[in-house]
Amino acid sequence: MSSNLNFWKPIVGESWYNNCQNIFDNDYMGKVMSFLVNAYKTSTVYPLQKNVFKPFILTPFDKVRVVIIGTEPYTTSNGDVPTATGLAFANDEDNINLSPELRNIHRAVELHCYDGLKVNFDITLEEWAEQGVLLLNSSLTVNKYKPGSHSSIWIPFVEEVIKSLNSNTNGLHFVFWGEGANRFKPLVNGLFHYIYEFESPSKVKTLNYDWKCTHFKDINMNIMQQNGIQEVITW
Repeated sequence: MSSNLNFWKPIVGESWYNNCQNIFDNDYMGKVMSFLVNAYKTSTVYPLQKNVFKPFILTPFDKVRVVIIGTEPYTTSNGDVPTATGLAFANDEDNINLSPELRNIHRAVELHCYDGLKVNFDITLEEWAEQGVLLLNSSLTVNKYKPGSHSSIWIPFVEEVIKSLNSNTNGLHFVFWGEGANRFKPLVNGLFHYIYEFESPSKVKTLNYDWKCTHFKDINMNIMQQNGIQEVITW
């Protein structure tokens, strides 16, 4: 166990290891790491290898307040820079052309939290992560231009993360956008946590209407009732 701790602590942080030992101590994660080593050697994989577990480093287990579940990292790049950063829906700080998903998210935040204008929007979403918003894709990696290419390898890991959060905490805000995220909804007990559902922000890329998700406002209203206005998320 100590050797596993020494391996995983710098990768995901000690609090995640302590709360998810049954997955990190399992042979399954050894197979995942072997798969990743080979994939990064033989293919173009997103995000960069150093960013695969970025959500866990920026948002320790004991700091999680909101869990936003995406489908998988972006499969495209801006020149040599991957669009995917490791955080679900985020864009690189140097990206001048926001992904359609993040544009929809930005617009929803503007409309429902800032009366239509949010100038200093952090496209890396790291400010969210540091406030306790776990930005978790249901597949942590993907091959360039090949959606779904790594999805099956990550499902047990993501299930275990959600189960651990569900069992070991109370009053978290779980956000499920789209079918890819909704598959994990049965793992959350709605008696002890808040559950939010809406279509994926990627869906409206092909539809002729706005993504009218009010979850950012809804979450803050519930946080304010629960813990006071000083605890709301600065979206």
